[in-house]
Amino acid sequence: MAKLEEVLAKVDASLKRLAKIPVILKRFRQAVLTAACSGRLTADWREERGIGEGEELPEGWNWILLDDVLPKGGIFDGPFGSNLKSSDYTDTGVQVIRLENVGHLRFNFEKETFVSLQKYETLRRHTVGGNDIIFASFISEEVRACLLPKLATKSIAKADCFCLRPNNNIDRQYLVYQLVTQESYNHLVEQIHGVTRPRINTTQLRKLPVRFCSLPEQQEIVRRVESFFSLSDQLETRYIKAKTHIDKLTQSILSKAFRGELVPQDPNDEPASVLLERIRSQEKPIASVRRNK
Repeated sequence: MAKLEEVLAKVDASLKRLAKIPVILKRFRQAVLTAACSGRLTADWREERGIGEGEELPEGWNWILLDDVLPKGGIFDGPFGSNLKSSDYTDTGVQVIRLENVGHLRFNFEKETFVSLQKYETLRRHTVGGNDIIFASFISEEVRACLLPKLATKSIAKADCFCLRPNNNIDRQYLVYQLVTQESYNHLVEQIHGVTRPRINTTQLRKLPVRFCSLPEQQEIVRRVESFFSLSDQLETRYIKAKTHIDKLTQSILSKAFRGELVPQDPNDEPASVLLERIRSQEKPIASVRRNK
C-alpha cells in the first residue's frame, strides 16, 4: 500500500505540473501578439533597413481606426431573424459559417451546417470565401477571429459572424492579429459594459483602434508570429500526448497493484485474485445474516 501511494503521488504531481502548461502557452501566444502588434517583434528588421524608432510608435507606424482600412462593403453581418432559420438547414449544400466555427485565430471544422442551393440564392449577398476575415460578435473571455480557409463548398456567414475584407495594403493575417490582441479585447469590452449579452455590432467594430505599418513589415510580422506559434503548437501537441499517457497511467498502476506486480511479492503471500475471492465468499454469509434479521 505504501508503494502504491508513493507512485500515485508522483503521478498526481506530474498532472499538476502539466495543468500549468495550457496557461503558460496562452500567455506566451498573447505576449507574442503584443510584441508583434506594437512593433517590438520587428525592431531588428527596421534597424537593418535604417528605419528609426519614434517616441510612442516606430517610424512608419500609425494608430488608425479599423474603418480606415475597410472599403465600401468591406464589413457585413450574416442574415438576421427569419431570413435564416434552423429549419432551413440541410445535410449538404452551401455551408453556413456559425459562431461555433470561429475560434481565437483558428477556424473550427468540427461542426458543419448547410443550406440548400435554392435557399442560398436568397442569401447570396452574405457569401464568404477563403481568406475572408470572420469575426465573432460575442466577446466573452477573448476575441474570436480568424481567416476563413478555402472550403469544399460555397459558404455564407450566419448572423453575428462579421465578414471583413480590408484594402489591398493590409495583410489580412496581420489584421487578424491586431483584432485579437489584449488591447483590442479591452477596448471592445468597454463598448459592451453593462450589456446583458456581451455582443458588439459592426459600427462599434469599425471604431476599433489598430496599429498600421507598411505592408512589407506586416508580412514580416506574420512570418515571425507564425514561427513562434508553430513552436507553441508543437509544445501543445506534446502536452496533449503526455496528459493522455498520464491519465491512462493511474488505471495501469492500480491494475498492476491489484495483480501484485507493483512490488516484489513474497512467494508465501496469497495472490490478489485469491484474496478477492475469499473476501467475496465471506461477504455472502454476512449479507445473508443481515437479510434474516
